[in-house]
Amino acid sequence: MQVITLSDLECDYLNARQCCTKLNIWVIPKLIAHAVLIPAFLFYGYWLLALINLPILGWMTFEFLTVPSGNTGVFDPTEIYNRGQLKRHMRQCMIFLGWYLISFFIYMYWKRGVAPGNWKRVLLVIAHPDDECMFFGPTLVEVVRRGGKVYVVCLSSGEQGGTGDVRKRELFAACSALGVPQADVVVYRCCDLADGPHNSWSPLLVARLVSHHAHVRSADVLLTFDRYGVSYHENHVSAWRGVVLAVRNALCPEHSQAYALETVNILRKYSVFFDCFLSRCTSNIIFIASLDDHSKIVKAMSTGHPSQYIWFRRLFMYFSRYAYINTYKRIIGK
Repeated sequence: MQVITLSDLECDYLNARQCCTKLNIWVIPKLIAHAVLIPAFLFYGYWLLALINLPILGWMTFEFLTVPSGNTGVFDPTEIYNRGQLKRHMRQCMIFLGWYLISFFIYMYWKRGVAPGNWKRVLLVIAHPDDECMFFGPTLVEVVRRGGKVYVVCLSSGEQGGTGDVRKRELFAACSALGVPQADVVVYRCCDLADGPHNSWSPLLVARLVSHHAHVRSADVLLTFDRYGVSYHENHVSAWRGVVLAVRNALCPEHSQAYALETVNILRKYSVFFDCFLSRCTSNIIFIASLDDHSKIVKAMSTGHPSQYIWFRRLFMYFSRYAYINTYKRIIGK
């Protein structure tokens, strides 16, 4: 049998009162902070952030204005334990924390990329029609918007399945939708560059083709996949090998620089635009598409490549970070 004395009850009540005092101190400052932040977001054009945080301000204001008469504040010592106010407060804190994290990622995404301003004549080397939309869309849209020229060299027509002619026409249409005219797009179709996930192409052949177009177009930037090819597709990797060979043997214009699109792990690959924070921390060159840019890229893919726009590519265009974010590492010569 336990004997509860008055002093024990007083101690419990004092603990509850002290707890509520500490919680109530922050109610008004939190209200003021949100009331100031939302107009600030609107002033700087971050309307989506303002919209996301508006429900939090509304809920906090409602709680503050509906405090029962006689209570010491939003949190009252006579109710904090009996009515589960403390547990409810902890749940609210977790919800608000998640809300703030979402706001943070959206803000990081909205800040756009750290894109070089001197990319004026870009030669993009891809393996198949649709690579330009699925993997390099944010880069193409940004370079074109800044007044740069983009030249696309597609090393195969994606003829696997007998659709080479169709896919060639689709590439022209998709590039046109992204701001790259048909005259600046070249598609190769030969047995030495056969389409296939296990077909390896001659690095020397690819290097010669890249070198030719880099000189003809006076390219100052060459772009392609990295050693993992984003999806480990052998054709993508072969494109990288060829560009590396051209760079290391000084086959490209002296002033040109080459960059490889970074391959990320599968969690980052399908993290939509939430990968923008980590991308900013790990990459010096980053292109981030705005929501309007992403819509433009998706439209170019859907209308330009209808033969390829099947269900899993539809999902890819909405859930892959490559439809929103491109990060690059420089390919260094000897």
